[in-house]
Amino acid sequence: MATLTTKFNAGDTVFQAEAFADRNLIQCPDCLGEARWKVILPNGVEDVIECPSCKNGYWSCGKISEYGVRGEVRTLTIGRVTYDDEGPQYMCEETGIGSGRLYREKDLFATEREAHDALPAMIAEKTKEYAERGLNEYIRKKGDGVGNMTAYYRKEIRDAKKKLEAAQKQLDRIRGGA
Repeated sequence: MATLTTKFNAGDTVFQAEAFADRNLIQCPDCLGEARWKVILPNGVEDVIECPSCKNGYWSCGKISEYGVRGEVRTLTIGRVTYDDEGPQYMCEETGIGSGRLYREKDLFATEREAHDALPAMIAEKTKEYAERGLNEYIRKKGDGVGNMTAYYRKEIRDAKKKLEAAQKQLDRIRGGA
């Protein structure tokens, strides 16, 4: 009978390092935190409206969400060890035994120092992943309650500019052929 060995056993104290997206509120770049826009209508009338970029429900707050990556080290206690095709999995008392989170050996460290030393690489990897996915832009477009209306109008303006450029090129070709 084969003996299975694990890095950690039930009752061991371990340290988990994890990098994750963290939401911060920053000053709205469109109203500079004022929560209002001064607008000039086509007929020359000036008015003040709530900033649609930082509108959250019924009011503008002067802030928008910005997501960054930060890391954290947690102290956990091994409660149960299970196995699958990829090797040992650990359940910890702090996150639930039997129905809680599963950890792999690569996610757990024997000392707090080892966990802290692993954080910079984890943060860099997660930052790269979020940059490739365009996390902040995605959230603003899809909605955390802030900035949806402005994202829509900015897209409309970009699309209109593209159509205008295409029409100008076509007009230039027609004029060049005449």
